[in-house]
Amino acid sequence: MDLISLHDIPESEDRYTKFLHNICETYEFDDAAYAGINPVGGVMHAIVTYSDEWQTYYQDNHLHTIDPTLHSAMRSVAPVDWLRLNKDQNFRKVFDPAREFGIGDKGITIPIRGPFGEFGMLSVTRDCSKEEWIKLRNNVMIELQQAAAHMHDNVMRTEPLSR
Repeated sequence: MDLISLHDIPESEDRYTKFLHNICETYEFDDAAYAGINPVGGVMHAIVTYSDEWQTYYQDNHLHTIDPTLHSAMRSVAPVDWLRLNKDQNFRKVFDPAREFGIGDKGITIPIRGPFGEFGMLSVTRDCSKEEWIKLRNNVMIELQQAAAHMHDNVMRTEPLSR
């Protein structure tokens, strides 16, 4: 199965969610999330495939303030494999309860930086063994980075000031 382009998805409210679901289907991930900040327009975007229950739990417990998958990616130019974060105490504070919502602790976050200071990150997860994760990650890394850049570019182009 090939990843579809955002250009092939009709304009709609759930256009980006459909793209994230397609990433999951194409590359065998369980969930995907995109967050982007456009400092020029002062706009933040958050698009996820996670359940509403997990989203509510995550927000109500302010997990974004301690989530090392976000904080590591904000300081990185390279993809951040969550395997290197799993000894972090805050990682356990986020992903121990995440398991109760069906979310595994194997994942990767890809940071994307734009020419005008805009910043985005695409995260994907998979509930699997370490060996299975390493094989999947190695097989899809290049395509996943391309998908992240494609998504970020399209989201940022929706901002009038970015055009």
